[in-house]
Amino acid sequence: MDLNLTIGGRFKLLENYTINLMFTSDIFNDEEAAQSLELEFDPTDHNIFYFSTSSSLYKCNRRESETPVKLNTDGLGAPSALSMSDSQYLLVGFTCGSIA
Repeated sequence: MDLNLTIGGRFKLLENYTINLMFTSDIFNDEEAAQSLELEFDPTDHNIFYFSTSSSLYKCNRRESETPVKLNTDGLGAPSALSMSDSQYLLVGFTCGSIA
C-alpha cells in the first residue's frame, strides 16, 4: 500500500460506519421491504443523517443514539423527496404536495 507520503506530509483518517436499516422492525415491515429509502447527510456534522421510507421520516444522530428517531409528520402525506441545504435546512417533499 503506497500512501504517497512525504516527510512532513499529512493525511486524514476517516471513520467507517455501517448501519443496516432494513432489519430494523420499527422502520421497515414486510409491506415496505421493496420500497425505496432516501438519505441525506447534514453538511456540517457527519454524525447526523436523515432518511425517509414510504411512510415516515427519520433522523439519526450517532452521537446520541444508534437508534433512528421518527420525526412527526402528522397531517402530511408520505415523504417523497429529501434535500439538505448548505444552511442546515432539511427540505422534505410529501406526496400530498406539501414541502416542509
